[in-house]
Amino acid sequence: MQRGAEHDLSGRQHPNGSTAPGNSPAAGDVLPDDDSIPMAEPYLDDEMIVGLSQAQLLALTEPQRRDLVRRIEATLEHQYPHPRVVLINRRIRMVLMVGGAIAMIPWITYLGLTLPDDYQANNWPLAWIAFDCLLVLMMAATAYLGWRRRQLVMLPAFGTGVLLLVDAWFDVVFAQPGEDLTVSLLTALLAEVPLAVVQLTGAVMLFRYMIVANPLHDPNRSPWRFKMPF
Repeated sequence: MQRGAEHDLSGRQHPNGSTAPGNSPAAGDVLPDDDSIPMAEPYLDDEMIVGLSQAQLLALTEPQRRDLVRRIEATLEHQYPHPRVVLINRRIRMVLMVGGAIAMIPWITYLGLTLPDDYQANNWPLAWIAFDCLLVLMMAATAYLGWRRRQLVMLPAFGTGVLLLVDAWFDVVFAQPGEDLTVSLLTALLAEVPLAVVQLTGAVMLFRYMIVANPLHDPNRSPWRFKMPF
């Protein structure tokens, strides 16, 4: 860029004393693909962002902002995994999940026809203690990541909700009739299931908000249809 021959979009005076008009993009305009918009040398202060003033950024329409973000994102594509790597991993996971879901159908049928009503389980204390330790770790991870305000909190929060539902299910199913069953039902209805709902809905709400807050998200399109960038 030749100093003295170009102007920025903010109306800010250049080192040679010239001043740009400072016109904001008109509504409905799309940022051009060429370099017809003169850009100044980057001013790293509170008023300027890559040659655009705060007022000009606010004046952009939603399509213009998404267009600008797409251009910026295009400069970061080198950080994405190679398309072939993405394709191979996607196919492997799809085959495993679809194949696993289909294979589970006859397996469930077989279990329903062959499993006995009663069974003497081995390592019963180890099974429940290990499960509860995993639940504690997931809850602790959720609390820590939530305290640190990390987006990663969605994963342990959702996992904690699922584990709480599993815990409630087996507590009730394995309980002996009478007082044991009553305690299990009360624990499930008053503690485990409500806490699971809080964790699951919180994780889903946070996930949805992260999509809605994405500058590339189209407000006229459901956030649940937002695709991955690669």
